Amino acid sequence: MKRNPGKIFTITLIFSFLFLVQTMGQDATEVNQQLLDMKLELLNSQIELFNSQLKVWETKPLELERQLTEVDQRIDQLDFDPVYFNTKLQEIESRMEDSKLDFDPVYFNTKLQEIELSIEDLKVPRKEPKKKGLQSFRPDSVITIPYKTAIAINPISLFEGTFHIIYERAITPKMGLAISGLATFATEEGISGLYIKNQQLDYYNATLASSIPYNNNNISGYGIGLTLKNYLLTDQYKKQRSPVGLYAAPSLLARRLWLSGMSEYYHEDEWIEEEVTRLLNIFALGVHIGWKFTFVKVLYIDAYIGGQIRLAKYDDEDHFTKYKSLGNIDFSGVMPTAGLSIGILK
Repeated sequence: MKRNPGKIFTITLIFSFLFLVQTMGQDATEVNQQLLDMKLELLNSQIELFNSQLKVWETKPLELERQLTEVDQRIDQLDFDPVYFNTKLQEIESRMEDSKLDFDPVYFNTKLQEIELSIEDLKVPRKEPKKKGLQSFRPDSVITIPYKTAIAINPISLFEGTFHIIYERAITPKMGLAISGLATFATEEGISGLYIKNQQLDYYNATLASSIPYNNNNISGYGIGLTLKNYLLTDQYKKQRSPVGLYAAPSLLARRLWLSGMSEYYHEDEWIEEEVTRLLNIFALGVHIGWKFTFVKVLYIDAYIGGQIRLAKYDDEDHFTKYKSLGNIDFSGVMPTAGLSIGILK
């Protein structure tokens, strides 16, 4: 039996075409299936997003209701009635519309400023009464100007032949430091004559080998003092501050003096006159309380009282003086002190 090659080729071609068509059909079906699955997944995600947005919108009314409740509570706490207030505002607006006011705010403000300036021009400045003479001793009447410096002299020491100047500086509102300088030149002819005559001084006479008195006619020298003043009323009265007011103070003093005079004594049937000059050193440690008050604005008076330990020593002696009169310049011991100074504040 003979085979026909043409038929075989034809049959083979037909089967190949059918197989290819079947294969392509299967591939298209799979692609369509995948596309369908992707669309379903996208649809599911959109549904989930919609559900989440829906939940958010469900919470919005609750939040709005909560905020409205807070607003109502705050309105209830107000001191005025909002309804009444709104009604009045509406009435005012309606009246302004009815009257059709021609109101210029700029012009109104200009006129108002002119009126205020006129009132200021009519005002007469009030004159503060001037304080004349001595101020009150009350602590709250002390001047409030914050002075820092006080400079004064001690007029009483002039009768002892000493020029005593004091410089005080406020170092804190409660504390003041005072430095004083003393320059002495006392003679019998000046205003210190009485002080010189009342001095009962003596010296050791080598010829007689004993101490004998001599007539002092001159005292000269210098000295320096230091005082730390604690003002006591600064905590109770704001107007009280250094260097004015009530104070307590420790003090130090050092002086060097030359004492000269004439001595007359009888020796070997004749009277001998001898000139005497002695060098005296004075050291004093004291404490006192005083009050510094002002008058005539910047002038002040400082009065104080206290006590001190005073030691006096001559250069030609090895010990401090003993048994001297309280009024003597060379007195050693405990003694009361009092003083008065007049000065200015700066």
